[in-house]
Amino acid sequence: ILPVRALNWDGRIVSKDGTSSSVKLSSSKHAIEDNMLMVKISDDLMVEGFIRTKYENLNALNFRKNYNHIKEEELIKNFEENNKIESEEFKILNQEDIYKDIVRTVKFSSEDLIEQIGNKLYIEPNLFLTKHENPFKLAERKFPVDFATAWRDVNRVSIEIPEGYSVEKLPEPLAIALPNNIGVFKYQVSQNGNKIKSLSIIEFNSAIIPSDYYVYLKDFYSKLVQKQTEKIVLIKS
Repeated sequence: ILPVRALNWDGRIVSKDGTSSSVKLSSSKHAIEDNMLMVKISDDLMVEGFIRTKYENLNALNFRKNYNHIKEEELIKNFEENNKIESEEFKILNQEDIYKDIVRTVKFSSEDLIEQIGNKLYIEPNLFLTKHENPFKLAERKFPVDFATAWRDVNRVSIEIPEGYSVEKLPEPLAIALPNNIGVFKYQVSQNGNKIKSLSIIEFNSAIIPSDYYVYLKDFYSKLVQKQTEKIVLIKS
């Protein structure tokens, strides 16, 4: 896996005998972040749960570059502050083994992931994994968007609802795509007994998004943010 600074279209590979040939530098592998998040809402509306995050390919390289030199205490503090949680167990595997994926597991609790109004609870299906902001704010763009590599974010979330509550409303599913299979967003929230499960997939199959597609990309992210921020509504029986 090449670092971002080296992902510059085409390069040349030079042999010992002095001959050289062109080589494509862009990666054929998606940079992947895969989250599995399981939580239980207690009777006093405390959220307790576990998250397992796997970083693959360029995401694993970037994680090592950005975090391997930081002490674990600082990593835990940043993770807690960014996600409004308190961690009980925090582990990172394969930080030094570059041939394996980075795996981070966190056992946590939080009082800040649910909004209570009257006899109803409002919950974002992706909890602290929700994207709240469209990064593309300009009305138009002259230059392409460079993601460095194709990438995929997957969030699988399971929420066990508290006893005495039932589901009043779930967000509707959504599947949208950018032209020419550049990118897709798939989102679904479903109920199975006392558990609510959500699946969110964002995938871009190209590292470079031409400026001609910027208006579509901006609208794509606008719909993505709007859908992810729709709330699950639980009502007290």
